[in-house]
Amino acid sequence: MSAQGEESAARMRNLALALRAVRRYRQQNAKTVASAMGMPLRSYQHFEAGRGRLNIDSIFRFAEATDSDPLALLAAAIIGAPQFAVHCADNKLATILRFALEDFEARAGSTISALKAVDLFNTFGVLFDDLATQAERESRGLDELLAEYNRKKRDSSIDGS
Repeated sequence: MSAQGEESAARMRNLALALRAVRRYRQQNAKTVASAMGMPLRSYQHFEAGRGRLNIDSIFRFAEATDSDPLALLAAAIIGAPQFAVHCADNKLATILRFALEDFEARAGSTISALKAVDLFNTFGVLFDDLATQAERESRGLDELLAEYNRKKRDSSIDGS
């Protein structure tokens, strides 16, 4: 198999894993999702297993049936992280990014091509580092944040004395 064929097969495996993970996260069975997508169960099983050609419309119908993010499903396959689709199922991060990109295109248009790749890489790195920090803080809960705040306050008063 060629390198391109291997990459394609890996993307399909990742998509299949993402589809199954989202369906299970939503606590739905294959029959329910197949019905919501308007397809026979056997066809759905082939789709979820990643068999056959990729059909973007099916991914969007799956996302609607499972209240998930269709662009996160595609991104999960591309970046090799099936769990990304589950992580974005509730907040629709990838779809929000799409809307931001649409606004950026409308505002910046042809001037986008003047941006340097290294600057884009660095800017997105900072943005995603900040978002990761925010996500970590929010997932830890208020009690931990307050304890950390009090600890830092206490440490700074000890250092400042």
